[in-house]
Amino acid sequence: MQEADLHNRLGTWGLPFHFTIALTGAILGLFFLIFGGLAATAYKGDMKQAFAGMMGPRGTESRLAAPIPPLGAIIASVRADAPSAAIQSVAIQHPGTRGQSISVMVQEPRRLSLFERYMFDYCGHLTQAPSADEKSIARQIIGAIQPLHFGWFGGILVKIAYGLLGLSLCVVTSSGVTIWLARRRDKGRPAPIWERFWTATAWGQPTAFGSAAIAPFLSNGILSAGAAWTAVTAIAYAFACLLRDDRTLRFGLRAATAALLVILAVAHAEIFMTYKNDGAG
Repeated sequence: MQEADLHNRLGTWGLPFHFTIALTGAILGLFFLIFGGLAATAYKGDMKQAFAGMMGPRGTESRLAAPIPPLGAIIASVRADAPSAAIQSVAIQHPGTRGQSISVMVQEPRRLSLFERYMFDYCGHLTQAPSADEKSIARQIIGAIQPLHFGWFGGILVKIAYGLLGLSLCVVTSSGVTIWLARRRDKGRPAPIWERFWTATAWGQPTAFGSAAIAPFLSNGILSAGAAWTAVTAIAYAFACLLRDDRTLRFGLRAATAALLVILAVAHAEIFMTYKNDGAG
């Protein structure tokens, strides 16, 4: 079976990617449960203190006015301490008061860690710099969870690889159920209703998402994306109940998805040209 061979190959070749995405996704999804457990055990349930311990000191409310310290001098001091690091962002909390704090996020090259933080008080004095613990292997692993999950490293080639591997994961998931249903049919235990419902799910969702993307454009905002998705999903399952031929349902949903993608591309191109012409005018 050709589909089974493709399923096995994609599952095996992409195994490191699939494992990484699953593990990092589970950690990100359970972050608040993990963080809540940390606050309950290490900080006696004090969420603010736990957040401060993880994110660093925060700005405080103050009615006393104070000038914003020279940001150029702050950035220069960070570059002197970490000359090879790239500055990602500069943020000021409660600006113009004595409670203000300035945070400078930097990223070291050749590290997957998302960022390291430098903190300054309202006078521009350094209050926190990345410690040896923050540069340890354990902290680097924690900081690398988001870049690994979203592909925020390595440039455009990594993003293309993540896109292709992500599509392969969709193929593995979809073909796995299709193979299981086909093997049931080959063993004399067909499940035609479930086959049609799986077709309505696997091919109906791309159609539903395409409809959700194009509906606000075609209806001038009258029909929301959520309403369009719900309606098309319901229609796909209704056809799964009414039609007896699974191949007809599959072909129809594929054709509808292809047509919607073309319409969506044309609509976005038209909107882009409209904004470009308005800006030029």
